Amino acid sequence: MDWKKSSILGHSLGGVIAVEFCACFPELVDSLVVIDSLGPFSAHPEKTVQKLRNAVLEETKYFEKTKSSRIYPTYLDAVNARVRNSVAFSKKPLSVEAAKLLVSRSVQSTHKSANRSM
Repeated sequence: MDWKKSSILGHSLGGVIAVEFCACFPELVDSLVVIDSLGPFSAHPEKTVQKLRNAVLEETKYFEKTKSSRIYPTYLDAVNARVRNSVAFSKKPLSVEAAKLLVSRSVQSTHKSANRSM
């Protein structure tokens, strides 16, 4: 990440993530604003910061390698990919219903076909 210090704003669950991000990367944060948010996820305190930091760094590496959109043959293939990838961040995979909600917010039809891409 080639960022200078930034102000971070989080709402609801985004506030939880913002708090944890600031705890993991204080060198990147100038200020933090949290609105209507609960405290961070519960876990063993000594493992939380390092675990989240590692997840963010791994995700950053992944997206640097795959900057172009991923194209899936079908909508269901995109949903299944979301479920599979969720295991990298949690021991319990994302439900298919939750994956459908997330995928539906970020897919678009390609010009090549009526399939959706992420």
